[in-house]
Amino acid sequence: MKKEDFMPQSFNNLNFNKLLDNLPAGVVVHNLDSSIIYANKMALNILGLSWNQMIGKEVTSKNWDFINETGKPLDIEEYPINLITKSQKPLKDLIIGIKINGLNEPKWVLVNGYIDKQNNTDKVIITFTDVTSEYSLPFKDILDKAHDAVIITEASDIEEPYGPKIVFVNDVFTKISGYSKDEAIGKTPRILQGELTNRDTLDRIKQALKNKKAIREVIYNYSKNQEGYWLDVSIFPLSIHRDERITHFVAIQRDISEFKKIEQKYKTDAQQDPLTKLLNRRGFDILSKELANELKTHNEGYSIIVMDIDHFKLINDNYSHSIGDIVLKELSILLKQFVRTRDLAVRLGGEEFALFLPYCDKNDAYEIAERLRKTIEYLCIKANNQNINITISMGIASDPRANNIKKTLDEADKALYKAKNSGRNKAVIFYE
Repeated sequence: MKKEDFMPQSFNNLNFNKLLDNLPAGVVVHNLDSSIIYANKMALNILGLSWNQMIGKEVTSKNWDFINETGKPLDIEEYPINLITKSQKPLKDLIIGIKINGLNEPKWVLVNGYIDKQNNTDKVIITFTDVTSEYSLPFKDILDKAHDAVIITEASDIEEPYGPKIVFVNDVFTKISGYSKDEAIGKTPRILQGELTNRDTLDRIKQALKNKKAIREVIYNYSKNQEGYWLDVSIFPLSIHRDERITHFVAIQRDISEFKKIEQKYKTDAQQDPLTKLLNRRGFDILSKELANELKTHNEGYSIIVMDIDHFKLINDNYSHSIGDIVLKELSILLKQFVRTRDLAVRLGGEEFALFLPYCDKNDAYEIAERLRKTIEYLCIKANNQNINITISMGIASDPRANNIKKTLDEADKALYKAKNSGRNKAVIFYE
């Protein structure tokens, strides 16, 4: 039995205009020059245009805002009508986005098309179905109400200088970062990075994105007005299509700045002398070790100056312990003025202090010690209407290859002991 045997006798009387207008898909008919000769109601509704705005117009006469699945604008050659006329083949299941004035998000349509060659008048028939509900970002309302900041980016353009483009941010993000949604969308997350953003952290994130893998990091970001803040960031790949291709990345950001402040306070308290605000012995052990490891990799060394306030017990006995505390604090202020950026000033305990001097040999350290000693010798400390003069004794030792901090500190102590036993108020270099 032939196909036409199934056709109803009244087929020729069907109202095709009514049929097309009631289809749940858009239908547009073009001439080969791309001019539009027909569009059904669904097509007009999806495109947000009237009949007069469509009919008779060539596709190239209107600046259509078409985008591909990654959000990039389509070139004219990539428009469905041009793909069909160029290839002379049917178009099957092409997904494109249409940006329509007044809408924040694009409409996504599934496009099919072919050339109809009946009656020697070729026409291009294009149909499209609104699939926005399947292709728009999922759970948008939930994300807007989340307590953490959320950024969604495309999964393309990982490499610099572009970076993945931001396609969504929620309200918490705008509050934390200071960027409005319009200011953030279309940009790259690199707008949040700054001088103190750790490069190693960024490299790990970049590698995870390239591999389409989830990652969690703590990162230091900057707001629009360049205020820094700490984030605990979880990033994971997202597929919003049926074929499960990775098209986006979601970054959930929790502001942990207050936690970091508390953590830093505990760290500072544990490593800082409460009276002088210099490093304590524990802080010296930690930071000097870090510096020594760095120096060793560069085949460089350091020097240590250990110092004691001469006859400090007499100050406590003659003036009181509170006056003694003032003397300790005044000396610590002076030490801070003498140190360079990478130097460490330490209160080892009681009236004993130390300086850790990277990239400094024993001769340079001796010059620093002598300048400091002479400055202190002429220093007059005023405390409760009392004028107090002090002197210090110092021992100096060097470690040219940054091999052993404990040994160098012991050597500086031995030189200090020699300075005390040979009259005080002097600096002595340790020699084997």
